[in-house]
Amino acid sequence: MEKKSVINLNKIRGLRAEHNETQKDIADILGIHISSYQSKEWGISEFKPSELKTLADRWGVDISDLFC
Repeated sequence: MEKKSVINLNKIRGLRAEHNETQKDIADILGIHISSYQSKEWGISEFKPSELKTLADRWGVDISDLFC
C-alpha cells in the first residue's frame, strides 16, 4: 500500500502567523474566498498542489516542509 503524504496544517498556520499574514491575505494570494481557505487550513478540504507550491515559494520554504 502506498503511503499518503499528510499536510502539516500546524506548520502552515505557523508560517502564516510568522509572516504576519491573515487568512484573508492568503486567500487573496491563492485567488480563493476566505471561507475556502479556512476550510483548507482547518483540514476540512484539501490544498491543491499548486496552492502548496505558491505558499512554499512565498514563505521561502521547501514544499516538503509543509508535510508531516
